[in-house]
Amino acid sequence: MDKETITYINYFAFFILYIISFYYSYNNYTEIIGLSLLFITNTSFLLYITSRLIPIIQNANLFLNTLTFSIIVGLISFFTSLLFILISILHLQQKASNTQGTPFILPKNEKQKLNNFKYYMMITFIIGISLLYLIYNNEILFNNTLFSSLFRSNNTIQIISLILSLSIYSISILQLVPTYNIMKLPKKFIL
Repeated sequence: MDKETITYINYFAFFILYIISFYYSYNNYTEIIGLSLLFITNTSFLLYITSRLIPIIQNANLFLNTLTFSIIVGLISFFTSLLFILISILHLQQKASNTQGTPFILPKNEKQKLNNFKYYMMITFIIGISLLYLIYNNEILFNNTLFSSLFRSNNTIQIISLILSLSIYSISILQLVPTYNIMKLPKKFIL
């Protein structure tokens, strides 16, 4: 097999792992396993995509770097958020198993905060996949695009890509709120 085919197979495998992780993270009885799998998948994809994007970043202009860095920043943001969420939930589960037994189910309002985080992550996943596709298919076009000439001519693909990139930055910041709220749960629920 050639290198390009292997790359597509790797991306497809990560895509399937993300879908499986999202599916199991929404089920009450497999939520912790789903979040753990999501953490492992996200960490693996972060390492893989960083190694794939570094050659692009080394020869890129500011516009292309903005797009590629948004993907990396989004993945790093979700890596840290998932880490803190998993630590908090596992801590709560341990406390609950000593007093109530298993499975530990979060109260409705706290569950909504966790669902908000998962919702933001799914949106960012879809936006990130779309942006990654645009970067790989338009790398030369993006590398010849300057911010100063972005709105002067017909640069629809570049503008859409920039909007997707800015969305990833915004959602990465926005998802810190549910992460912070979930991190406070072990202190809030003394079992």
